[in-house]
Amino acid sequence: MGTSLAFRNVQNRIYLSTDAGRTWRTVASDSGYAGDPTCAIGLDSALYFVGLHREYAREATTLIALSSHDGGKEWHRAAIPRTRNVDRPFLTVDNTRGAFSKRVYVLAQVPVDVFDGGQVQSVMTLWRSVDGGDSFQFGARRTRNDEHAGFAPTGAVVLSDGTLVGLTQLPLTRQIDAMGPSDRHPTGTMRALASYDGGETFDTDITVDSTYGHAPGLGSLAADVASAVFRDRLYGVWSDSRGGDRLHIVLSYSSDKGKTWATPRIVDDDRRRLVTAAATVLGPERESSRDATVPAVAVNKDGVVGVVWHDRRHNAPDDSRSFMVRFAASFDGGETFGPSAAVSYPTAASHDAERLVLTALDAGARRLYAGVPKNGIRMVISSDHWPEGGHTNGLAADANGMFHALWVDGRSGIHQVWTATITVSGKGIAHGAADLAALDDVSKAFDVEVSSPTYDETSGAITVVARLRNASADSVNGPLALRVTTIASDIGTVRPAESDNGVLAEGAVWWFEGASPKGRIAPGERSAPRTLRFQMRDALSKTDYWARVGSFYPGILSLDGVVLARGERH
Repeated sequence: MGTSLAFRNVQNRIYLSTDAGRTWRTVASDSGYAGDPTCAIGLDSALYFVGLHREYAREATTLIALSSHDGGKEWHRAAIPRTRNVDRPFLTVDNTRGAFSKRVYVLAQVPVDVFDGGQVQSVMTLWRSVDGGDSFQFGARRTRNDEHAGFAPTGAVVLSDGTLVGLTQLPLTRQIDAMGPSDRHPTGTMRALASYDGGETFDTDITVDSTYGHAPGLGSLAADVASAVFRDRLYGVWSDSRGGDRLHIVLSYSSDKGKTWATPRIVDDDRRRLVTAAATVLGPERESSRDATVPAVAVNKDGVVGVVWHDRRHNAPDDSRSFMVRFAASFDGGETFGPSAAVSYPTAASHDAERLVLTALDAGARRLYAGVPKNGIRMVISSDHWPEGGHTNGLAADANGMFHALWVDGRSGIHQVWTATITVSGKGIAHGAADLAALDDVSKAFDVEVSSPTYDETSGAITVVARLRNASADSVNGPLALRVTTIASDIGTVRPAESDNGVLAEGAVWWFEGASPKGRIAPGERSAPRTLRFQMRDALSKTDYWARVGSFYPGILSLDGVVLARGERH
């Protein structure tokens, strides 16, 4: 099931495929001035849709819901109460067999007037249906009384025990630009809301992480409700500029129903540094922004995490609008991602190829379009596209474990909806390998101490000496594994030059032995030292770096990872 907004007549349309995505047909559409469509499939193949609706172009938005229980032949329409000026709804269904089974949830933002200065802030609002979408009740709400401007919902999911979790981005109201570049200072916060009582209240409101920069489009949220190894793990993705020079796709995960979240890591594999900002100083050389934007995430039955996004690594130097869709998969619960693969072709769907559209609007179109005269005809010539294709993309996993992506691009001359089926080989496994799966994460018990760093600017060789110090009160038997899950640099692309598991990317492993004869590491003791070797590529020159970044000191190498042990403690 898929849905999109058709700009030509400003209608939301619902598409359905019954042959694993090979063919699609339109099964329903919403009349009126529509937008922000969202859909979901429930138990017994029930189909659900929610979207913005206006009878006239300048009217306040409301929400309408459609549901079908016969494969899309007949649709029931339901009004959702108290949705005036609502924006950006997300829909999810409880497909468990628990106390809230078949409950339908809608999460959206509704503005409210704030009297101190007349600002308009948004309230995160939840509606629920307990009768299969025939009617909706007003549910939980969450407001803000701090420095955040309001909520921008990003998605909602239901876990295997019926817990409802929503992800939302909160932009800061204070002026960040006065403090410096937005890739160095937070511009907002990503937060998780959870409800354990079927949507009556939001019980928790947890900070996932800060966000950086100003990305077009929204993020995405998915949950693993089928696999054994990562059951109920949550995955949130969004686009921000924490990488330092442009927008990247980042992912954070939670293994405890949204109460705590892992440090976000970059998903997209285009890590080359930009020198665009230095072009006006250093010469005429230019390159595109190479921003990665509009991500979507899904999890298949085997625990494999898939992410799609708009990618611009192959754009022409003066083209920051075109994009291709790429896909990357994680087999270790979101700790690392493999190389991405192109989903859409051609390499970059150029919007310059899109046709200009001539539209004639008479008085009958006044209900749908603003600016149409009462008498006569308004002639409009315009390009038929929204450069980013919309605020969201779609990604879902079917019962066989295949992923299905849905997006909009203009390669044919007009904006159209495209889909692709993506097949992955493999299953999710803890820590990414069979020989590591049985090990326990003891990262909280150990400090990673590094010393004697070296960096050869000519060859790009980097070395550090690492030791693992037991900071706990228990002795731990070696050997210990240090698995690096994030490798970053402010000046270039860094990869391991060697590792014990042969992986020369994120996911590299080095084994550490205890310093004592029996290999046991007592409290306060350190492991034997290891020299870790890395290789820098595509490094910016000092001139390029200082022209881009200014007064911030460059980090040559940044690592994040986990320490693993067999679990015996004494």
